[in-house]
Amino acid sequence: MSNTPAIKPIHPMRLAMNQVWQLRSANAGEITAENVGRSMAFIPLSALLLGLLLATIAWFFSGFQAEISAALVLIVWAKLSGASTLDSLAQIADAALSKEPEALQQLKSNNRLALGSMGIIALVLTLILKWSLLVTLIRAEWWMVIVLMPMVGWVFAQMVMTGSRWVNSHESLPVGWRENVELSWLWPQWLLLLMALALASGWTLTLLILTTWMYIVWWRKKIGGISYVISLAWVELSELLWLIGLVWLLLPS
Repeated sequence: MSNTPAIKPIHPMRLAMNQVWQLRSANAGEITAENVGRSMAFIPLSALLLGLLLATIAWFFSGFQAEISAALVLIVWAKLSGASTLDSLAQIADAALSKEPEALQQLKSNNRLALGSMGIIALVLTLILKWSLLVTLIRAEWWMVIVLMPMVGWVFAQMVMTGSRWVNSHESLPVGWRENVELSWLWPQWLLLLMALALASGWTLTLLILTTWMYIVWWRKKIGGISYVISLAWVELSELLWLIGLVWLLLPS
C-alpha cells in the first residue's frame, strides 16, 4: 500500500491567478483539463485585481513626476505578469516579420522560439509606447482606465483562445480544456466589460472587436489556427490598441 499522498487538482481561481500574475509554487497541485477550463471564468477577475493594484501604485506615486510613476507601474506590471505577454508578443513579431518563410510555421510546433532582432525591436517599441501611454493616463488622472487595462487585454485574449482552433498544445492548457470552459460564467463578464467600453468610447470598442476578428482570421490563414503564444501576445496588442484609441479620441489636441 502506497503512502504517497494524492495530488489534488489546483483550484480554478488559483489557476487563473497563475495565468495572469504568473504565480508559481512547487508542488502546487495537479493541472487538469476540467479545472483549466473552469479557470477561464476567473481570469477577468484576476486581471481586474492586477489593474486595481497597478492603479493604486500609479495613484500613490502620482506626487512624483508622471514619467517616474509610469516607469514604476511598468516595472511592477512586468514583474507580476512574468513578462510572459511581452515575451509572446516579441516572439510572434519576430516570426511574422522574419524573411524566413518557415518562421511562422515554427509557431505550429513550438511554444518557445529563439528571439531575433525583429522581436527585440518590437519589444523595445512596445515598452516605450506603453510607458508613454501610462504617462498620459497618470497626468490626466485616468485611474479607472489603468484599472481596466489588464482586464481588457485578457478578455480579448480569451476571445482569441476560444474563437479558433489550436495548432499545438501547451503544458498550461491540457488537452480537452476548451470543452470545460463554462461560457455561462464568461459571457456575463465579457458583456459587462463590453458595455463599460461602449460607454467610454464606442469607437474603441468597435476597433477592438474588428481587430480581434482580423487577428484570428490572419493566423488561421497563415498557420491554420492559434497557439498559446499567439493568444498571450494579443493581451499586449489589445491593451495597446484600446489605450491608443482612447487617448487619441478623448484627450484634447
